[in-house]
Amino acid sequence: ITDYDIIEDKYNRFVQYSQAMPVYFAENKLVLIQNENERLIRALHIHNNNFQELNTQINMLQDEKISLIKTQQSSSEAIRLNEIEYLLKKTNDSRAEKLLKYTRYSGLCKTLSFHPKADADIFYENISRLKELTANLPEKQNKIENDKVVLTIASSKLKTEIDQEKNELESLRSRASQIPFENIKLRNSICDVLKINPEEIPFAAELIRIKSGCEKWEGACERILHNFGLSILVHDKYYKKVNEYINKTDLKMRIVYYKVKTDTKTGYREAAEKNAIITKLDIKSDTVYYDWLYNEIVSRFNVICCDTMEDFYHLPYAVTPEGLTKTGGVKHEKDDRKSIFDRRYYILGWDNKRKIRLLEERIAELEKEQSDTIREIAGLKKSLDELNTMILTSRELAGFTDFNSINWEADVKEITKLEDEKKKLESGSELLKSITERLLLIAKELITLENEKNTLVGEISNMDRDLKHYRDEESVLTNMLSAMPLDLYNEIRKETEAFFESIIKNRKLTISNFQNIENEIREKVFNDRDKLQKEAGLTASKITRLMSDFNNKYPDDTLTLSADITFRKDYTGIFTTISQDQLPQFEGKFRDLLKEKTIQGIALFKQKLESFGADITEKIDNINKSLNEIEYNPGTFIILEAEETQDIDIRNFRYDLRRCLENTAGESDLYSEGKFLDVKQILDKFKDEKSFNWMNKVTDVRNWYRFNARERWISDSTEKEFYSDSSGKSGGQKEKLAYTILASALAFQFGLEWNVTKSRSFRFSVIDEAFSRGSDDSVKYGLELFKKLNLQLLLITPLQKIHVIENYINSIHVVSNNDEGSASNLRKITIEEHRKKREQSKLDK
Repeated sequence: ITDYDIIEDKYNRFVQYSQAMPVYFAENKLVLIQNENERLIRALHIHNNNFQELNTQINMLQDEKISLIKTQQSSSEAIRLNEIEYLLKKTNDSRAEKLLKYTRYSGLCKTLSFHPKADADIFYENISRLKELTANLPEKQNKIENDKVVLTIASSKLKTEIDQEKNELESLRSRASQIPFENIKLRNSICDVLKINPEEIPFAAELIRIKSGCEKWEGACERILHNFGLSILVHDKYYKKVNEYINKTDLKMRIVYYKVKTDTKTGYREAAEKNAIITKLDIKSDTVYYDWLYNEIVSRFNVICCDTMEDFYHLPYAVTPEGLTKTGGVKHEKDDRKSIFDRRYYILGWDNKRKIRLLEERIAELEKEQSDTIREIAGLKKSLDELNTMILTSRELAGFTDFNSINWEADVKEITKLEDEKKKLESGSELLKSITERLLLIAKELITLENEKNTLVGEISNMDRDLKHYRDEESVLTNMLSAMPLDLYNEIRKETEAFFESIIKNRKLTISNFQNIENEIREKVFNDRDKLQKEAGLTASKITRLMSDFNNKYPDDTLTLSADITFRKDYTGIFTTISQDQLPQFEGKFRDLLKEKTIQGIALFKQKLESFGADITEKIDNINKSLNEIEYNPGTFIILEAEETQDIDIRNFRYDLRRCLENTAGESDLYSEGKFLDVKQILDKFKDEKSFNWMNKVTDVRNWYRFNARERWISDSTEKEFYSDSSGKSGGQKEKLAYTILASALAFQFGLEWNVTKSRSFRFSVIDEAFSRGSDDSVKYGLELFKKLNLQLLLITPLQKIHVIENYINSIHVVSNNDEGSASNLRKITIEEHRKKREQSKLDK
């Protein structure tokens, strides 16, 4: 159900993405179109300015042309000189005004690192750069202000931490222990109210320290004993008034304390395992709490300190110097949120000089960090002042929108030209020639300017057309957005934009690639949404099948429920009721069943297996009695030994059985979840089909032993030879040893005594495939043993072995079959008849 909820949540998110796409695309396309409109407006502005400038130049040339023609027609140089004087005054006034404006404009450009040259292209390029600059300035201003706020908060936190560390340092200098200042302050406040000497209710950590030579375990011991070390030991005589005060007082923090009886120093101490944590500690020798602390640490923190990971693997309660702990052989924990070697957090012992030194170093580091932070804040303030200056400069520079208003160089050129003309006229030479040349030059300039003007008109027309198109599209998108549910989109805006940007990656949206990227996002969203819908359907089908099975199994509990995904919260409620209300009711019953049934069953099972083992050793002892009577080699006999196997599977299995029964005598609290898990581990492995061979192996008690044989001298029972299943003996030696053991086992089975005939006893044995692979000497040795035991044998053997066994048998039964294998025949002949036929066959040949 949780998986379905997660899938449904993802699906709903993709539904939201699909619903958000129109808004996202409309907003982004609107921004692109607005930017394009602004670009076109800027370009039109430049073109219109250029158009106006061209018109001005054309008009001035036309005026000049008319004036020259009039002068040429009147032939009066004086009239022209008056006109030049008028034009010079007017142009000089214009130049002075433009130069003043340009000087201010140039200063503003230098402040913003813009090119200050009086050039039309540079001027309008500066206008575009200014818009880009001012668009980012508020964002930069906000970022710097935010950074300044963050650093100011960090500086405040550093000051608080420095004050806390200084309080801690001052407290440590006034005492010998390493207990944190807040805990000391709490204990002292209790003592002040109750008039108790603080030394009479010490913290446990004040009485414990790391033993000399065990410093490598200091971090691990500190980590394990930290909470215990911060607990207060309350003497029996103060117990009641401490209880009453703490009960009625809001201490504003957590406190743990232990009631320690007056007769704490009993002299009795629990036994500690080798390398247990207690072996790494010293307890203050003159404290009345010595024995109580010793026993408490041994009983509660009986963790073994492991120098190697190999020891760690095998021990149920263990810790490494790096702080990795194991509890109950199951739970493992390592907390690296604070370094285990950071002595600033150590609390054990009654000498805090090293901790004081570390705190002094820490305070110095914090003060340096605070100084650096204050310096950064000052740098940000300076940057903010510079940014404010830039904002004011930008606003003033934005007032310069017309290049002609600062183009003083054009006036200088015009003044130069007028002054040159004036000199020529004043010289009185070749006036008409001068006017004619000037008219020709004006004509050429007019043609050039008219061509430039016509080109500008075409470009302006195209821009007007594009601008109208984009403005219409902007209007359409604006109307679309106004009709869309933007409040709903704003709730998921950040998440949606982040997801879409993850698809776009590092590509920049432009008008040219917008449609392709839109199609890509749509395809991704719809495909993922459809996949999640299909996955949700499959998961829902699986859940409804499980609901149906549950309804069929528990009809009384599900009368009002249907096997439908919409009822999933109701089924979850049933689960909550079972796990939180009903299960606790059965915990006691479960504990009783674990104790009375499961644990007892394991005990009986273990006892049965061990009784089988006892039977094996008993039978080997009885077989050895028979082997004592059999001469194995001249002057020697054989005895068997059964030693416990070193097989890891069997050793672990027997250890697990013992662990299930450890500490289960009488105390119900010992039947814990851990004990249940020990039993469950074995039973689960028994039920696992993959462990079938393992189960047969470990429950066959014969596999618990490794059987060996020793050959000894009959004269003094000293050992001559040792035989094991792994020793490299020859095939004949192993066959001989096997026949010897088989004979003694048969003697034990039938209760025979060596060389004693029991004519009335029934000692019949069948040996199938008898001696088919053994050597002739080994077969004869075995038959001689069976003969001495007066066994009644039926030997089933191939015909080729008849010559070996014929001296030990009375008759032969030959079994034959037809070619189809459908009719068998049994024929009996005595050994004498067999020998006669064999001799006759030799004579015939």
